[in-house]
Amino acid sequence: MAGKKVVVAGATGLVGNAALRHFGGSGGCEVVALSRRMPRDLYGARYLQVDLTNPAQCGRASAELQGATHLVYAALYEGPNLVDGWRDPNQIRTNDAMLRNLMAVLEPVAPSLQHVALLQGTKAYGVHAVRLPCRRGKAVRKCMSSRIFIGRRRIFSASCSRAKPGTGASCGRC
Repeated sequence: MAGKKVVVAGATGLVGNAALRHFGGSGGCEVVALSRRMPRDLYGARYLQVDLTNPAQCGRASAELQGATHLVYAALYEGPNLVDGWRDPNQIRTNDAMLRNLMAVLEPVAPSLQHVALLQGTKAYGVHAVRLPCRRGKAVRKCMSSRIFIGRRRIFSASCSRAKPGTGASCGRC
């Protein structure tokens, strides 16, 4: 990734942290971490404290975002009731505004932006509206195994709550 500048929005979350670790360790790549709170480990990234719900804060970050070639967008606003929140108009507006605020600042200063990856968990893809089937007909909400890939390389795995000890990262049913 020589000559690339990767912006990771939502750098303190599960996906954002995995992206920081991946791109920070790839070498030859400038990485900028955006979040309200400082990540535990920056993996060589430069940190900018930005609340994406605040257009003025996003605007102040524009100089640091100049020349970005890639965006990993893993930022998320969640209300107190996880599943019901995905139907909440305020939560929908807030998440929409966060992405729009960042893109309004990023697009003018990053004319060479090549790739934008929007990454969220299964709840962002409609699990609140319909149960999503796994390979063996089990529902995603029943199995909590997590795997994050960049390209074909798995960069994160977590055991689901139904996994048997010593069986790896999955319960074997999903």
